[in-house]
Amino acid sequence: MSYKSEQVYPSNVHNASQRIDWPDAARGLCIMLVVIGHVIGGLRDAQLVPIDGILVQIFNYIYTFHMPAFFFLSGMFASSLEKKDGKKFAKDLLIRIYYPCVLWSAVQTFSMNLTGSLLNHPQDFSWFQIRNIALGNVSQFWFLKALILMQIVHYLFSRFMNKKYELVFFLLLLGLSTFPALPSFFTPFAKFGIYYGLGTLLFQDKEKKEWTDLSFLFLTLVAGILWFVVSSYSFTQTNLAEIGTPKYLSQVPSTILGCAFIFFLVRISYIRSFSALVYIGQRTMPIYVLHVMIVAGTRIFMVKGLGYSDPLVIFPIALILGTIIPVIFYDMARRFNLQRWLGLG
Repeated sequence: MSYKSEQVYPSNVHNASQRIDWPDAARGLCIMLVVIGHVIGGLRDAQLVPIDGILVQIFNYIYTFHMPAFFFLSGMFASSLEKKDGKKFAKDLLIRIYYPCVLWSAVQTFSMNLTGSLLNHPQDFSWFQIRNIALGNVSQFWFLKALILMQIVHYLFSRFMNKKYELVFFLLLLGLSTFPALPSFFTPFAKFGIYYGLGTLLFQDKEKKEWTDLSFLFLTLVAGILWFVVSSYSFTQTNLAEIGTPKYLSQVPSTILGCAFIFFLVRISYIRSFSALVYIGQRTMPIYVLHVMIVAGTRIFMVKGLGYSDPLVIFPIALILGTIIPVIFYDMARRFNLQRWLGLG
């Protein structure tokens, strides 16, 4: 999850000034869904919204695909890893992904220990927390840990094996993930790797035919309708309390359709050129590592500090602050050239 913009120049774009920012728009949309999901999840866990209410229904639909979409997007640009030698590859993993994972896991764990009983899930300090920080097992940081493992797999396949078997490997891993014998450390990696593998397989740097906005709009509607129908059916077969856990085999179809819906949507010119979405998409790392603390802090302050518990008021405030504060923090860090020391890119 990089803050940097990935620019794509399809073969049908003849004017180099016509920069297409759809990857940034995709990141922006996905990170907003992540923040929305955590805002609603916090309200649900605090028992401020009913489990069958509209907000939790939105939460359920978001969780069918929002993190797989991030892995899919990461896989789409994994070809850049293949050009690095082993030393450069390892250095980038440590600095760009593992370092922010450990640093902000430690910050968030320390904050959670300080707030104690104010949290939805209070925790006391234990030495196991240090192990969890080092392993990327803290809260939302599991994503960065899983991404490291996926990038290692892709690098090894691209260097020493045939890349077409990479997806087969991730499919087998997904099947193994249903067995309880798999160590919990590898669980997110095993259950989400298929989406990273699909991204590496399906993305083409150059398009061989011109696609119009009308084409992408049609594909967006088809994928969106199918995703909604398949997901709705899946919910009838699932315990709603378990939605949001890593995806199992039965949930793969709805997840793939949700990813398709997002990536057709962001190819529409109006969406991909929406400056606010692109701006947010270029700052996904600071938003990702900071938003949980800000969202939780906002909810705690409003409910337990001000005694105000209306979820329809807390939701927009927490969403706005959970997005804006990390962006401001990142821009200030850049001004003082501290962004790399802070693990923000």
